Amino acid sequence: MKTTCFFLIFLFLGLTTANNASIQPVPRQNFRFLEESISLLTLNCWGLPIWYPGSNKKQRFCDITKSLATSNIDIVCLQETFHQRLRKKIYKELSIKYYISGDASCSRTELGVLNMDCYGGLMTLSKYPMIAQAFYPFEINENTPIIEKIGAKGFLVTTIDLGDEVINVLNTHMCSGIEDYYAKIRMKQLIYMDSIIRHDPMFRDKALYLAGDFNMAHPDLCNAHGLKADCSEYDYLTFDIGVADPMRDLDESSYSFDHVTNHYAPTDSPRQKLDYIVSLKNGCEGKIKNCKVVYNKDQSISDHSGLLAVIKLKSNGRNLIAYNNQL
Repeated sequence: MKTTCFFLIFLFLGLTTANNASIQPVPRQNFRFLEESISLLTLNCWGLPIWYPGSNKKQRFCDITKSLATSNIDIVCLQETFHQRLRKKIYKELSIKYYISGDASCSRTELGVLNMDCYGGLMTLSKYPMIAQAFYPFEINENTPIIEKIGAKGFLVTTIDLGDEVINVLNTHMCSGIEDYYAKIRMKQLIYMDSIIRHDPMFRDKALYLAGDFNMAHPDLCNAHGLKADCSEYDYLTFDIGVADPMRDLDESSYSFDHVTNHYAPTDSPRQKLDYIVSLKNGCEGKIKNCKVVYNKDQSISDHSGLLAVIKLKSNGRNLIAYNNQL
């Protein structure tokens, strides 16, 4: 798993979480019909609120917002937008193009100096109107690693109106670490996520797409590169929660955390597939196709590469709405 330099963090001074906040408004005008598919991107932005070598944050933060501003991507799930400067930059430069789930003005202070966000570093952007959102923080107790306490991770669910169809997008960033101790934490996080999906009314009768940095070993890599990890988390995600993974079989182009194809990724970490876009098999889901790794090689903008998928909608795109000037 990713070995991030959180070397300035040694104490935990408290935790504040927010469950709901107002969605940034975008004028509802210039609607027109679209194709039968939409695109969905997930990207870990590596936006930690501390200095660390090789991060090149000033340039990368500009590259991230510029890349998204010039793309044709419909829905974007971002992780590690902890840094206040990055969050403000996203709102300032992308709020004309996207609805943005979350509240940039909400913050909490850790260690007396770290200005952190209230959504576990998560932001979801959509060209289409957002109806509702909810942030579900993962459990924190005395056994939670200090970095995870300060990150206050969880999952952010956004309900999006596509016209004839309403969907949910679940954006998450799960516990990082290779050892069994961290895998057990991720399993608890998956079980909690499963319980919310099964019992929260907002998930009923809607397609659900899950995206983010799951930090879990893909079955093709469980025992590769000396990882020696089991696949119990992936098995729980696919069999118990019941999702369809369009990248069930990996090849050389499938790594999302990879120093071979991304110069920001640490060279001492094995090549991994940590980022996922999957759909809940509940009868409402569309088909995820053309899932591929992006923002790598000479287009790298973070230590993770992005993952981009095209979703063929169940409604075939009837009355799908978007903004003329963003297409």
